[in-house]
Amino acid sequence: MHVQKHFLIFRLQKHTRVFLHELYEDFVQLGFLPRHIAKWVAPLSDIGLFMFSAYIYPKEVLATALEGSNKKVILMLYVYLGPSPFDICEVTQLERLSGICSLVASIQRCAGLWRLNEVLDQFKWPEHLESEFFFGSSSVGSVNPQFLAAFSAAAGKRSLPFSESEESDPDWGCWSTSQELKNPSIRIVFPTINRVKNTRSGILASKRLLCFSQKTWQKLKNVGILHDAIPYPSDRVGLPMHVKVGCRRFRSRTDASSFGWVYCGSHNFSAAAWGRPISNSLDRQANGDSRNNPVLGSRLHISNYELGIIFVDPPPGAVDCVKQRSTTLDDIVLPFVVPPPKYGPGDAPATAQAMKEALAELIEQEREKCEAAAAVQDWTEEETPEEEEEEIMETAQYVTMEKEDEKAYADKLWSQVDSSESS
Repeated sequence: MHVQKHFLIFRLQKHTRVFLHELYEDFVQLGFLPRHIAKWVAPLSDIGLFMFSAYIYPKEVLATALEGSNKKVILMLYVYLGPSPFDICEVTQLERLSGICSLVASIQRCAGLWRLNEVLDQFKWPEHLESEFFFGSSSVGSVNPQFLAAFSAAAGKRSLPFSESEESDPDWGCWSTSQELKNPSIRIVFPTINRVKNTRSGILASKRLLCFSQKTWQKLKNVGILHDAIPYPSDRVGLPMHVKVGCRRFRSRTDASSFGWVYCGSHNFSAAAWGRPISNSLDRQANGDSRNNPVLGSRLHISNYELGIIFVDPPPGAVDCVKQRSTTLDDIVLPFVVPPPKYGPGDAPATAQAMKEALAELIEQEREKCEAAAAVQDWTEEETPEEEEEEIMETAQYVTMEKEDEKAYADKLWSQVDSSESS
């Protein structure tokens, strides 16, 4: 009998502890770990960054033992203590990275859009109170209506019924691609090319940070979902941004208080980071169609390793939620102006092509300035001999006139001498 795999459960909220307490009756705590798991759990536990508990399911163990087989059983690791934000430097030290990577890789749960849906689908978000829904990213992938609909659905977006007849539809209330095409749900925050031109560090600094293809711009040009990214606070204006932040905000009509969620992490706004849903009828039949919304697919293809945090401020009256009203969604300061201003008629995103053209234009302007300066220098050098010649001629004329005056004065003196002698 061997340990087959292990699950990690993080204690994040009060109801999670209750859930684990209920499991104690069915699970037995272990005082040891298999060697291949202990080799990375022990170092993290010894330095005090994490505290673990290990459990197995006794019924599964007994069934395996009675069979007399080498079937592996499940080991569940419960992380009941983790590092505080002040210890983040300890976590990122080189000698800790191996254990941290093993820890993250051992978390067997959904990722990407499915994880986003898993976290936010716990709450019933009031669609009629939504005030803002946007995602700001320094890199925007080849997004299309299918991805936009999938992201919005994962974030808890639901469609309002247009008629009572739609209630018979199995996908009633689910946000779909057709809904996204009729009424775009999310806004994309990305700097315009004019904003990039005016950065203090120049176009080259943003060229290394921003990614937005011209093809994507052509697809989104007439959709009207692009908004400018103006750095915030004001002392950051003129500096390039490399951020990935999402937000969905709701405002109460009674006391104007806000609630919702904010995402901050490494995910670009792309299917490569969040996942591309793949729909397959055979997969749905085999898995029982575990996804609540068909737009999220029966499988998810993710290309990148990303990590992010979702700060959730649940709606009032949320079940099994300890809500601290002393801190609200408005207390989270975002790195750009909110609400972000919508692109104007002459605005365009800082695509790679736009930055290349702007850089070429800047180089051309500098070349023209250099040529103009050289022309002025040449003109100055050509004018100098003429000025010197004029000065020489004026000096010669002055000397000649001076000699004539002296001669006249001398003649006058001699004439006076001659007149005195004759008298």
